[in-house]
Amino acid sequence: MGAFVGCVANEAKSLAKRFGLDEAAAFTGVLLHDIGGLVPEQQRVALAEELGIDVLPEERLVPMLLHGKFSAYFAKDIFGVTTPEILSAITYHTTLHANPTDLEKIVCLADKVKWDGEGVPPYLSELILAFDQSLDAAAKFFTAYLYDSNLLVIHPWLSEAHDDYFAKQ
Repeated sequence: MGAFVGCVANEAKSLAKRFGLDEAAAFTGVLLHDIGGLVPEQQRVALAEELGIDVLPEERLVPMLLHGKFSAYFAKDIFGVTTPEILSAITYHTTLHANPTDLEKIVCLADKVKWDGEGVPPYLSELILAFDQSLDAAAKFFTAYLYDSNLLVIHPWLSEAHDDYFAKQ
């Protein structure tokens, strides 16, 4: 296991414990959340179509967005993960979606706390403060942060998550 994946997996277990969720499910989801990134960027759309994975217009423009779908596909097909909640957490870990489960929030946010970028994530201190309020507050904060950042495209799932959180005000 790479150091980065290990850090994210340990963060997921820690968050799951903190919020009273299944640590093993969070750990499994994070271990496999980025395996779809092994598919070369230029081959993602064609392979998704070949495998029968639905490709949204935004994913055609930014094929990196397909990696969650590939990760869930490989988790099931290669690693035998059959738990729908884990597969869903893997699928939605990049953007979340409307009405995310707590496990989906944990897998997504663990990935954002222990990111693979250089240095400290620019949002980390605010995200940590949001966790002190609740898991939902942290997911709401990160959804807003991501939605308002300089993205190449806004994935429909992110738009749905944002609308869901901010329509509840």
